[in-house]
Amino acid sequence: MVLRTFEVEQEELYNECKKILMKNGITIKQFLNEKIKEYVKHHLTGNEQFQLTQWLDNADLKATPALFSNNETWKEHANKLDKREFNDLEKKVMEIKFVIDQSYTDMQDKRQGEKYATDEELEEVRKQTEMASGF
Repeated sequence: MVLRTFEVEQEELYNECKKILMKNGITIKQFLNEKIKEYVKHHLTGNEQFQLTQWLDNADLKATPALFSNNETWKEHANKLDKREFNDLEKKVMEIKFVIDQSYTDMQDKRQGEKYATDEELEEVRKQTEMASGF
């Protein structure tokens, strides 16, 4: 545990918050720790924000909405893409679908004691996916 101090910008608001928390049997410490956990959970991965250094480390990185964004967000994103970008997105979606389908198959196979797809089989499907999308 580490002790931290912070400056309260609006003391009256802080005091009101503290009163409400006390009525509910919650300490400021508990409240702040919970808010920190929530913030990290929501912003650690899958966030639509990127750091500039990510593009320095990976020149091919393309910003897209988070996977579980609503359909309208995805539609808006897709409508802004040029043909090449749209094809790249479509290809990636097909690859992700294959991975999910394979994971489901693997899960079924595990239950039945059957073998997983080999790396060669996975590579062949990836190549077929690329050919189908024109790359």
